[in-house]
Amino acid sequence: MKIGSLIITYNPDNCIVEKVENLLNQCDHILIIDNCSRDKKKIKLINERFDSKQVFIIENKKNIGLSKALNQGVNYFFEKDFKYCLLLDQDSRLSKNFLPILLSTAATKEEVAIVSPLIISTLIEGPEFSVFVKKLNNYFFKKIKILDGEIKEVGLNITSGSLINIGIWNKIGRFREDLFIEGIDDEYCLKVIKNDLKIIVNGNAKLYQQYGNMKTNNKKKLWNPTNHASYRYRYLFRNKILIMKTCNVKCIYYLLFQTMSLLKKIMTITLFEKNKLKNIVAIFKGIIDGIMGKSGEII
Repeated sequence: MKIGSLIITYNPDNCIVEKVENLLNQCDHILIIDNCSRDKKKIKLINERFDSKQVFIIENKKNIGLSKALNQGVNYFFEKDFKYCLLLDQDSRLSKNFLPILLSTAATKEEVAIVSPLIISTLIEGPEFSVFVKKLNNYFFKKIKILDGEIKEVGLNITSGSLINIGIWNKIGRFREDLFIEGIDDEYCLKVIKNDLKIIVNGNAKLYQQYGNMKTNNKKKLWNPTNHASYRYRYLFRNKILIMKTCNVKCIYYLLFQTMSLLKKIMTITLFEKNKLKNIVAIFKGIIDGIMGKSGEII
């Protein structure tokens, strides 16, 4: 089975070369899609360091958004008859044997569309585990803690670190490009659920990365402010509403989960984050955009 890895970059840090080198030990081919970074030095360094047969780079002339870049990259592997594609952010750090572990789960059943690792925030100290949303039935969900070594089915998953079945991606509908950024993972996971396919987490693999500027505000970790820029909150609320409007009877649970999640996000911003007024205004604009059905890049 041919396995490719896709990294979307936008102004990557100095560690990107080392991350590419480590990833080459686990997969057949890496594609980097650069979404028009301002500083081209690191991309040039990758070109000089690696053989194009192992690491190929596509440099977009403008920032086309994360969702379109993902489709651009996965389609590259689809046309070359790859079976699976690992999706990674530029700041992702992988545990040992990460890709073989995910592949061992992906290859067990044809209905497995996505396999995910434990997502470990580099900004929060403590035991390594991830919390995922599990679908109980069409109407209800619960949050479950997945520990090191556990393998469980879930109802939602983030894009970074996911090993996706490329054939399924092509069959059920690709990433929704008009979302641009934010919510892309939710929308694709709901496609998987609507088609009675599976999302599996294998806790033997771990992905370490930073999410926004997250900080934990109490020992129980009930509040995790991400401190995103205001424009990200506008995208977030707009896109979640757009996604919620697409739900059918198989994913009513998502409506409940997302309503609770967005309300908690507003409370977290109000209580703990800086630029409260600016962020709340951006959220209000996002809600209006979502209700009105506006999508695409926010200018």
